[in-house]
Amino acid sequence: MRNLMFLILAVGFHPCLAQQQSFIGLWEGKINVGASLRIVFEFSENKNGELFGILKSPDQSPDPIAADTTFSKGDSIFTGVKKFGMAFKGKLLNDTSISGSFIQGISIPLQLKKLPPNTILSASADTMPIANKIYYDKD
Repeated sequence: MRNLMFLILAVGFHPCLAQQQSFIGLWEGKINVGASLRIVFEFSENKNGELFGILKSPDQSPDPIAADTTFSKGDSIFTGVKKFGMAFKGKLLNDTSISGSFIQGISIPLQLKKLPPNTILSASADTMPIANKIYYDKD
């Protein structure tokens, strides 16, 4: 019993697991490539507890792109999509900000801000919580 309690405490306070939890959610930033494009990452855990990433570029397409690789180490995160030669690497600054680089042929600075959990993305309007979108769609 004492060993089980130690295991529960050790896993519960493991710094890598706690840090991984900080990345979970929607993160949005803008890159400038002649035009300003929103880049959104959605980080979650799969059923095995591994970090998983989805990339969205709502100004270009409504379709999400699953990352081939996503992992965190301490306060840093990396995610990549081999098919498009894309990657993002960044460092968690606080609970709502990640500073990093979007890489696709060249490295472009990308600052991400955490979005509210119920945020929807659309190419025709800025991001807004679902409740606000429903209100605006009624008109």
